Amino acid sequence: MILLIHIIIALSSLAVGTYAFARPSQTKLHVSYGFASGTFISGVVLIMSGASLVHACISGIVFLGGVSVLNEFTRRKLATESAEI
Repeated sequence: MILLIHIIIALSSLAVGTYAFARPSQTKLHVSYGFASGTFISGVVLIMSGASLVHACISGIVFLGGVSVLNEFTRRKLATESAEI
């Protein structure tokens, strides 16, 4: 059950991050940060519960890195748009 929740949070993180980049707003960026944090926390819970998915941690780290880069691009895009106003 925890694995299913983890996967749903991770996919939501990617979807919200992509949407925030396409149509940036501060609220969407904060929601994206929340989902990325939720992905990390649920991954830690999976590891702590003894799940034999430790080999997937590398994929999780790469995934979170990608979402973090997407969030950073969104933050910079927002900063540029607010500077133009």
